Amino acid sequence: MGGAVLALWWFDPRQFALPLCTFHNLTGLHCPGCGATRATHELLHGEWLSAVRHNALWVLTMPLVLYVAASQTRRFLWGRALPSGFLTRRWFLVALVALVLTFGVLRNIPVYPCVLLAPPG
Repeated sequence: MGGAVLALWWFDPRQFALPLCTFHNLTGLHCPGCGATRATHELLHGEWLSAVRHNALWVLTMPLVLYVAASQTRRFLWGRALPSGFLTRRWFLVALVALVLTFGVLRNIPVYPCVLLAPPG
């Protein structure tokens, strides 16, 4: 994981032919994850606004992702995870799925302000 983060910090994903999103290639639509790699690269360089432009959902959920990663690391190292009961609650999972699906739909509506959610380029 650390090696991937270091590589992503070092290499700009826009400069390399990385595997493209299969959903986008087949449909021409942006999935909820489109732009997350570029957003992560921008976050690692402190470019918050650019990161939000690539994938706002990914940037906004980054604290949750980091918490889960820290919890799993703690579980691996010391055998005890961080408190994470809310992550398995039905209401939380339903809300998270609804948020991801709503974001996926909104970013493909070709009218302002929804077009701001689509990744650039």
